[in-house]
Amino acid sequence: MIILQFDGSLRPPRDPHPGFTYSSKVIGGGILDGSEKLASCSASISSSDGNDDEKLITMLGRYIPNEISMTSANTEYDGLLLGLDWL
Repeated sequence: MIILQFDGSLRPPRDPHPGFTYSSKVIGGGILDGSEKLASCSASISSSDGNDDEKLITMLGRYIPNEISMTSANTEYDGLLLGLDWL
């Protein structure tokens, strides 16, 4: 069985995994100048044999430019799409 878990938030993560940093990143071909507000989304994909033993396959995350009309539901949907795109 494949398990997809996802989440999204209207802020950068407080407890990022190594490599998921706040420094200037390239998003959509442009470099952030620090004045933009950021949201984030993540997804993890695991496999399970049905006996409560899960094995992590991959963990994904990305920043999203936070637009005025964006909601938490938008960021969670982006997390779902991130995981589905990987699958």
